[in-house]
Formats: sequence, C-alpha cells, structure tokens
Amino acid sequence: MSLDYYDVLGLKRDSTPDEIARAYRTLSLKWHPKLSKEDSKTAFHHFSQISESYEVLSSRKPIFSLNEIKSKIYLVISNF
Repeated sequence: MSLDYYDVLGLKRDSTPDEIARAYRTLSLKWHPKLSKEDSKTAFHHFSQISESYEVLSSRKPIFSLNEIKSKIYLVISNF
C-alpha cells in the first residue's frame, strides 16, 4: 500500500515548500518516539511515515518527468 504523502502531512496538493517544512516540523515533534505520549511503536510508525513523506515532497527534482516516461514507452513500443 502506497502512502498519500500530502495526506500524511495534512497538506493540499498545491502546498508550498515552506508549508511542507512547517507541517513536517510540527508533526515530527508530535510523533517523535521519545517525545510522544503514545506508545513507542505507534509513535515510531507515524514518525517514519512523516519522515518519508517529507523526504519525497521536499525533493526539488521529480524522479521522472511525464515527458521522459512517454518517450521511454514510445521507444519500447517502437522496437517491437
């Protein structure tokens, strides 16, 4: 099951990098295993999802652009 990174951080799809960073800081303090009032397993689970979401959303360059994917598909199809 894949995560909805925006949902994990409680953000809209058009959030700015500053909003992403602010949400990450707030939630990471709330769910940090050593600071959370929840049991450590639950806190660790939430904290890892929050960290993964921030890592993905804060990266400036997407892994593949849509045009790159289309061109690779075209190359594969044209070789058959």
